[in-house]
Amino acid sequence: MRSDLPSGQDRENEDEDRDYRRDDHYDVRRGPYSQDKEHVRILSILYYVWGGLGVFVGLFPLIYVMIGAMLLSMPTPPPGGPPVPEAQIAWLMIGLGAGLSLFFLVLAALALYTGYNLSRKKRYMFCFVDACICCIQIPLGTILGVFTIVVLARPGVKELFDHSPTEARLAPEE
Repeated sequence: MRSDLPSGQDRENEDEDRDYRRDDHYDVRRGPYSQDKEHVRILSILYYVWGGLGVFVGLFPLIYVMIGAMLLSMPTPPPGGPPVPEAQIAWLMIGLGAGLSLFFLVLAALALYTGYNLSRKKRYMFCFVDACICCIQIPLGTILGVFTIVVLARPGVKELFDHSPTEARLAPEE
C-alpha cells in the first residue's frame, strides 16, 4: 500500500469533494490527467532525441562545402588549354552544402526548442505548429509529429498548457 495516499478509512472520514486523481503523487497508470502529463514528458524527450539526430544529420552536407573548397584551391589550368568549369561547380557545391546544412540545423533547433517547451508546458501553439512541420520529415518525423498532434489535441493537455506558472503570473488580476 502506498504511504502517500490515505487509507480507505481516512477517505470515508474526509470530505467527499476531494479528487484524489489530481494529487501530485498520483499513480500515472490510473488517471487521464497524470497520463497526459506523462505523455507530454515522453514527447519532450523524443523531441530532444529527434533534435540531436537532426544536428548530426545537419553536419553531413558540410562535406559538400569541403569538397567545393578543395576544388577552388586546385591550381588553374595553363592558359590556352580547354576551359574547365571547376569554379562554377565548386561554388554550386558550397552553396548546396551550406544551404542543406542550414536547413537541417534549423529543423533540429526547432525540434530542440519544442522539446524544451513541451517539458515546461509552454507555447502550446508553437509546439503544435512544429509538430505539423515535423510531419514532413518522413518517416520518423511523421510518426513523431502525428503522435504530438494527437496528444496536444486532448483537452487535458490544453489545460496543462493553460495553467502553466508563467501564464498564471502574466494573467491580469481581477
